[in-house]
Amino acid sequence: MGVDRSAPMIDLARSKAVERGLTDTTFEVGEMSRMPVQSASVDAVVSRFALLYEDFADVLPSLAETARVLRPGGAFSLAVWDRAELNTLIALFHHVASDVPGADALPDPFAYDVLATPGHRAALLSGAGFAAVEETAFTFDYRVPDQAALVEVLHTSPYGPHLDALEPAERTTVEKRLATHAAGYRQSDGSYQIPITCRLLWGRR
Repeated sequence: MGVDRSAPMIDLARSKAVERGLTDTTFEVGEMSRMPVQSASVDAVVSRFALLYEDFADVLPSLAETARVLRPGGAFSLAVWDRAELNTLIALFHHVASDVPGADALPDPFAYDVLATPGHRAALLSGAGFAAVEETAFTFDYRVPDQAALVEVLHTSPYGPHLDALEPAERTTVEKRLATHAAGYRQSDGSYQIPITCRLLWGRR
């Protein structure tokens, strides 16, 4: 079962399951703090950049819900963002958009850095009743085929709605600034290879 708060993401997941001939899957729009399954009925929980990185008020309820649905001894594997500066792409977007009109209303990825304090998330998991919690950093390359695609990623990021509301000239300035600051990641074929470090946590109930 896949759960996501975004209906378009659930639609995409369903389409991919059909394309790949997967028939034993279900997908539900919902919150991780209220999963539509019975207690102790799930063998494993896998979360990609969601659990332990929600609004602060939702972190503990989501942990409690994960503990509720996992059977005793059930496994979990979580990928979460590390400090904002190590999420190179979003830090780059934040930098190039930081002085646009209305920048004070832009999302601030650095506000979540407290969650990335070493050992903090592992302690939250242990406190919620999970055993044998392990944690490690993981670095991967995010590849973008060209400059137009990089600009598209910017506009589909959390900064997109703010940038789309700018005057065309101001929006063009931000896009040019993005190309300048991303130049160090550009490859000889025009693509971009951007290193990003996240954090992996895993263990059992």
